[in-house]
Amino acid sequence: MAVFLGRCLFSLACLGFSLAVTIEALFLGKTALWEGVPNIIGLILFFGLMCCVGLLEGMQIAFFAVSKLPKSERGTSKIALQTCDILFRNGGKNLPGFMCGRQMTVTLCFFVIARVTTLNIAEGDETIFGVSPGVQNFFNLGFLGALITTILGSISWQLVAGAFPIGFLGNPVVLIFLKLALWLEATGICAAAWFLAMIQKKITGFQFDEVYVGTPEERAARKHADNPEAQEKMIHMGTYGLTGAVGESVAAGYKDLAAPTWANLKARANENVAALKEQIEQAETEEEKKAFEDALALEMKTLGALSGGKASQSGGGIDIPVPGFE
Repeated sequence: MAVFLGRCLFSLACLGFSLAVTIEALFLGKTALWEGVPNIIGLILFFGLMCCVGLLEGMQIAFFAVSKLPKSERGTSKIALQTCDILFRNGGKNLPGFMCGRQMTVTLCFFVIARVTTLNIAEGDETIFGVSPGVQNFFNLGFLGALITTILGSISWQLVAGAFPIGFLGNPVVLIFLKLALWLEATGICAAAWFLAMIQKKITGFQFDEVYVGTPEERAARKHADNPEAQEKMIHMGTYGLTGAVGESVAAGYKDLAAPTWANLKARANENVAALKEQIEQAETEEEKKAFEDALALEMKTLGALSGGKASQSGGGIDIPVPGFE
């Protein structure tokens, strides 16, 4: 704990010093800001664009987090539910569509921020805070601006969004930025990304996560649901971590059976199928219904693999004649 606190204090000191140097340079007009732009405008651009970038960075993390949650676990906030509704429309293509529009916006903001925060002090000019020319040359490299944007304009927002995705999505500004990003992507200016991604998918043979670990509903039906208590103890970094090892077959959902006999395998299968059928009946939209039907088909495919292709549905449930389970 002491080491962690020490690292935090060290980082805060570096951040504070970087901000002091950058703001001083902005007020003195000694950055790469365009000629004719008032220094105060540069300062406003600096903090305004940092907030925009941070919000978009956090939205990315929050969106990936809620994409792995069942609809029933997305909270009750009207804004958050409306955001999720827009995000998962269009057959799920709005999420990658947002990523296209978001990335272009973030890149543009970073270019402007880099221009605003890069110090531009020539040899022989008065240095910031009277430091030596060697230190000033180091400042001119842009390292201080990179440190500021990393902490204030990126990672801190991601940490909050990863730990509290539903609360983050309850911010009405998130909904506005989502619509703007989707509009930007709809112009087609980033459409080449879809084509290149399609080529990459063909070459590598990527599959959706659900093929390996199942949907949230499938995992819950197999009593392998995500552990909310464990998640609350973490501040997530990067994309949302699923319970279970990616790459394992969904058949792993049956490995926790105390004794893999025909009887308890069949009982577990019937529990899963009954739960999925109930969710199909309760689905509120055609897209949600289709997702549960796909999950049911995946369940049957898994059972077919376990039983040598002999698993089938019947009026009373699942019939699994598995010679190896006796």
